[in-house]
Amino acid sequence: RCLAMFFFLGVGVGCGQRIEQPTVRPTRPDVETVDQSPATNASRDNKLKKTTTANAGNPAATEAISLAEADWKQLQTLIGEQTGKIVVVDVWSTSCEPCMTEFPHLIQLQKKYPDDLVCISFDVDFVGIKNKPPAFYRERVLKFLSTQEQSTVLHRLSTTPADELFAEINLDSIPAVYVYGRDGKLAKRFHGASGDGEGISYEKQVVPMVDELVKPVSSPTNSASTQNSPTKFEAKDSLAVGEESSPDARECLKGLAWTPVSFEVTLQSGLMPLDPAIVRFPSPQPVGNAMNDLVAMEWYSAKNDADEIIDAPAIIVVHESGAKMEVGRLIAKALHAQGLHAFLIHLPTYGLRRPADFVPQMDLISTVLKQGITDARRARDAVAVLPHVDSRSVSIQGTSLGGFVTATAAGIDRGFTTAHIMVSGGNLYEVINNGTREAGKMREMLAQAGYTGEKLRDLVAPIEPLRLAHRYDKKNTWLYTASKDQVIPPERAKELRLAAGLEDDHEMIFLADHYSGIIYVPVIVTEIAKRIKNELADRQSTR
Repeated sequence: RCLAMFFFLGVGVGCGQRIEQPTVRPTRPDVETVDQSPATNASRDNKLKKTTTANAGNPAATEAISLAEADWKQLQTLIGEQTGKIVVVDVWSTSCEPCMTEFPHLIQLQKKYPDDLVCISFDVDFVGIKNKPPAFYRERVLKFLSTQEQSTVLHRLSTTPADELFAEINLDSIPAVYVYGRDGKLAKRFHGASGDGEGISYEKQVVPMVDELVKPVSSPTNSASTQNSPTKFEAKDSLAVGEESSPDARECLKGLAWTPVSFEVTLQSGLMPLDPAIVRFPSPQPVGNAMNDLVAMEWYSAKNDADEIIDAPAIIVVHESGAKMEVGRLIAKALHAQGLHAFLIHLPTYGLRRPADFVPQMDLISTVLKQGITDARRARDAVAVLPHVDSRSVSIQGTSLGGFVTATAAGIDRGFTTAHIMVSGGNLYEVINNGTREAGKMREMLAQAGYTGEKLRDLVAPIEPLRLAHRYDKKNTWLYTASKDQVIPPERAKELRLAAGLEDDHEMIFLADHYSGIIYVPVIVTEIAKRIKNELADRQSTR
């Protein structure tokens, strides 16, 4: 648990179902599983009957459709042949009603951009039964395709059994849509597990992304204005507080939870080439100031050796109390260097959210921090819809003040994949009442405003991490503690660890105080990145 000084300098799939539910396999219509009840099969058949009415008695409609067989490698070759064009691949099955519901949007997308876009439908009905080869499913697939409006969409029938294919391409659920840029590289994968649990939506997710990709590359004379035009994405809160037996925790959650809604996320490129992109979304708990209530995040994107943005897990970085957020930015850049998408979130009244006429008010400290906690939680769903972010793995890290925000946000629900709490802990009342340096200054300011004793305790109670620590994902929560810290003493970290029920090896203790601990950032960041990647690898290996 103690670092020495030489360290100096997350396969079965279903329609919109997560893979953690292996008994639900609607893509396997010939296997008797939970989803193969008479009602389910009848529903599928009715869907086919409804959609075939227009072409009933018209065999030519089926004969005119070209349906070639292909495996995933052959499909990638086909995609690579579409030089200079955007490619949209829809992975679907006739046993998946959401797939068939969304399918017409693929055709309309092809019609919308006939010169810029190549749309491909990739059917995965084949499940590997010996006496039912891929050709067995042709009639069923063609029957559905014949009901759709004729278009230039390319149709392929998978020759790989569904379960093997899903394992090969690490796919959680269908329908799934892959969008490739003009350079032939994957820009974004949309699938049921990557959104709000309700499956993908062409209208809200796929079409907006394609619209942006189709836009012509700006010329030197107008590139600045084009770069500063934000790209918009539709997101939805995945907040799921669940049941809670503790009356105190339930009371705390009342002040932190909100009714999940859809919300808009905007992405704007930096003014200069090396500037981070800026991500913005509305706070779930606005306090009445327009500038402050629009959350801002700096995006330090994961890149390969060729300086190209790559698909990778994401992490929300919650900064310290310093006005310039220098430590938070340092950590975000370091995590970006480790191959993660790092998002430095600006807490209320910081950075891009700070009103020009801002004056600190001690009686609002709890309100402002509650806003910061809920902003951090919503940030998870905001980044999940962005290109190249692996939405299966979105973590959170916080330092000092940001550590308290992280410690409370991680207890709201299990929204974050992993949580990393640095030089922080629990029992805010004790930290303010007995801590030195920044904690001491805060104590003086609060005392001048009349907040001492029980009044102070009541002020910080709504944001106290200890009230929700028992709700942590114990396997994926870690503390990073400075043994000589006098601002937030190590006892506070221990108190949080015990309240959460974390094992001793989930607290890394290093020989430093609250400020000199910065020399351990390279070590800590390496550990965080390793744990995030290991968690995702472990999840994949158990499928």
